[in-house]
Amino acid sequence: MIAYSGSNYVYDPAEDLWITKTAMPNEAFNYASAVVDQTIFVFSGFTSNLTQIYNTETDIWSLGSAVPSVVAGGATGITTGIMAPIRIYVFGYPVPVSVGAPLFYTQVYNPENDSWIDGANMPTKRVGFGVAVVNDTLYTIGGHTYDTIDLSFN
Repeated sequence: MIAYSGSNYVYDPAEDLWITKTAMPNEAFNYASAVVDQTIFVFSGFTSNLTQIYNTETDIWSLGSAVPSVVAGGATGITTGIMAPIRIYVFGYPVPVSVGAPLFYTQVYNPENDSWIDGANMPTKRVGFGVAVVNDTLYTIGGHTYDTIDLSFN
């Protein structure tokens, strides 16, 4: 059985304790996330194509534009706006949400206007990797390649 969670805990290093905050409105599993300023973005996961947005200052969640392709085992990288516009790049294994739905391995989110475009595909299909951003250039590191992935969870 896979455990899904919408829990939201914040660590306070000054007090050395964990604080419970407002739970994510829609539980997620195996999602990708990113932080821009005081906002946390939670993208997709195996079960939905939601963009859930958490404002850390107000402790309020909202929904953004749906992710075009559900992403599982994904990772994100953020360009800073210095050498490229502020964008969140969501990389990962696309999971079809319906027959004939487009499958994008790289999706680009614009947090300024809550919109999506598809990006250039990585040269290899990979999962379980990390992303580093240096001078607004994105690098996907590690992980493993695949031809097919069993998503049956049996």
